[in-house]
Amino acid sequence: MGTKASVSTETPTTYLDIVMKPGAVYKQPVPTDWSAYVYIIQGCAEFCGTQAQEHDSVTFKKGGNCVEIENKSQDSCRFLFIAGQPINEPVFRRGPFVLASSEGLQNTFSDYRRHKNGFEKAANWKSSASKAH
Repeated sequence: MGTKASVSTETPTTYLDIVMKPGAVYKQPVPTDWSAYVYIIQGCAEFCGTQAQEHDSVTFKKGGNCVEIENKSQDSCRFLFIAGQPINEPVFRRGPFVLASSEGLQNTFSDYRRHKNGFEKAANWKSSASKAH
């Protein structure tokens, strides 16, 4: 694709925002030692034989060298394709937060409750995601 991001990562990554027209087929190469994940934003498509629809996510096992995507629907499909070389760090998660240590997770929750370190506007924030469409 030739496009480079203005951010740098510790390990190689691919982050693609893909829109596929009805009937389109796309193959995305993935190094065999990378992890890959897809989140469907709009529509539906088939990922390596697995049907997924809007707001679904698909995680792919390592070891393959390509993810094949086919839009068999009558509508366009938009999804995020994220892949990268695993960093093999521990994972601690609670609620929406994911960190590499239990201490970091506790500090993040503390910052959130005190509205500090990036959470300054959290006290008045309201999600529109739960509103009926």
